[in-house]
Amino acid sequence: MTRSLTAGVIAEIATNKLNPVELIYLGIGTGTYYTDHYKDIIFDGNTYTASSLFLGSSEVQETADVAVNSLTLKFSGADTTIISLLLNNNYMNKSAKVYRGFLNDSQALIADPFLYLTEEYLTLLLKKMPLHLQSM
Repeated sequence: MTRSLTAGVIAEIATNKLNPVELIYLGIGTGTYYTDHYKDIIFDGNTYTASSLFLGSSEVQETADVAVNSLTLKFSGADTTIISLLLNNNYMNKSAKVYRGFLNDSQALIADPFLYLTEEYLTLLLKKMPLHLQSM
């Protein structure tokens, strides 16, 4: 997937003082937003909820070939909110988006995190924890 970075993100990368943040959207229920930051982050009109349970995501291998991608979202412990969300909603053929961005020295989001991964048809495979998402 081709990505273009904004001038603000490029400038932040050039500082060599990176403070990365991950923003995750899961199209389950009415949509769920998580961040691996210690406080909530607002991006694109949505509040990405800080959770000590969300530990981050795995790296994704990209190829020019047609392939099934997979992404592992790591949650520590068995949070009843997350388990309830999955058990009480249809989670087949849902979308997911992973954004990666940077925070400045004041812990504010630098404009326009880049879309790292988007999956339109995914199936969740529950392996206790971590939660494993696999696209179809």
